[in-house]
Amino acid sequence: MPRLPLIWLLLSTILFLVSCIETTTSTVSNSSLGDDTNDKTLIGSDSSASNNNADISSSDENVVQSEYTLSDEGISYGYQASGYPVYLIDLFSYDTVKFIDLTNSSGCIGQQGTESCPYTSLSTAFTKSGSNYLLNSNTAYLFKRGSLISIEKNTLYGSGVSNVLLAAYGNTTLARPKVLASNGSGNNGAIIQLLNATSVIVRDFDLRDQAGYTSSYLMRFWNVTSGLVYNCHFDGGVWGFRLMGSRDIKFINNVIENTFDDNLFAQANDQVEVAYSTFMRANQDWIDSSTTEAEAGGDSLQFSQSFDLNIHHNYFNRGDKGNKFCVISRNERKCTNYNSDAQYCESYGHRIPYAQRLSLNIEAVSEADYYSNYNNYRIKLSLLNNYCVKPRADGKGGAGFYFQEFFQGQVKFNKIVNSPEYGGLSNIYFGANSKDSDHFVVEDNYFE
Repeated sequence: MPRLPLIWLLLSTILFLVSCIETTTSTVSNSSLGDDTNDKTLIGSDSSASNNNADISSSDENVVQSEYTLSDEGISYGYQASGYPVYLIDLFSYDTVKFIDLTNSSGCIGQQGTESCPYTSLSTAFTKSGSNYLLNSNTAYLFKRGSLISIEKNTLYGSGVSNVLLAAYGNTTLARPKVLASNGSGNNGAIIQLLNATSVIVRDFDLRDQAGYTSSYLMRFWNVTSGLVYNCHFDGGVWGFRLMGSRDIKFINNVIENTFDDNLFAQANDQVEVAYSTFMRANQDWIDSSTTEAEAGGDSLQFSQSFDLNIHHNYFNRGDKGNKFCVISRNERKCTNYNSDAQYCESYGHRIPYAQRLSLNIEAVSEADYYSNYNNYRIKLSLLNNYCVKPRADGKGGAGFYFQEFFQGQVKFNKIVNSPEYGGLSNIYFGANSKDSDHFVVEDNYFE
């Protein structure tokens, strides 16, 4: 009987040690994911969020911002470098987390793909199909900061996937993972491509063409619902980013430069926010005043057949080349989903031509009533606090902002300036049927 307390003490000690081991093996190191001491809170959550919400946002040294210094007046009327939102990621929302460090040649013992024993090649981290490294649903892919990834003529590709994260981990004072492509004849030339996907995040990458090559586009979303592109640098490509037939997309705090056509081209999209980003050196196919728009038709930001647009706090610089615009929205009355028909537009309350509406046998309404119902059938657009350097005036066409079709919304607090070397074209251009003073507010913009 006297030995019984000793047995209970021994059992209690064993249970305590097992509990400690389990706790240790289930903890992800937030510090190596980029957790820092800045006051950063989870967007949409209480600031007291648990440390399980691993902060893999960039430190202040690694944040994409404009290289241009603006005057106080310019800041008041246009792009502001500060104030962008910071997004935190909860890694525990993914079934699988893969750590990838192509610079790690020391070898390790343990399960490959963990933080302590990362994958050291793309071929071990991904399943390969043709020229595609396949992305899986419910998976986070974390690439080591400071690393260089030569993807050659291949693509990080996800089709029909959901809940996917492509991001960076490691010391936040190091540069973003740099992905180089010689992708001219790859999968439509994309470094990253998402097709028919939902809930995807791409952040903290530096995407570039390898010297001597030009990708069709550095990244493409096609029919993506709920996507975030955050804190990335795009350098090269015919287009930097193409956004096609997608819905609920946020493009926040990025830089796109050195594209031969548009920096960002978006067609047949719904609910898109473009904010706190820098667009420069678009339309590099332009040579001189003899270059036609057919030869060089690139804009900083082009929307076609797209609706519910929120464009704010961006810096657009078209001053180095001629032709086209900082921002253009066009072809809205052609309203069709990229993979469907015009009834898609009606389902989201967007305007389509009355004759087309009749051809779809939609509920009868008089033409007068249809065209008077602006609140339901006009394209929604908000263009606020942007800074635009217009194209060179020796180009074809050209203006700061161009609106072709019917809108309701607002264009306010923007600053539009002439190219430093050449005088200005139109500041804001409206097509014949694009502006209605009762439903489209244009005020408090600054021009020089």
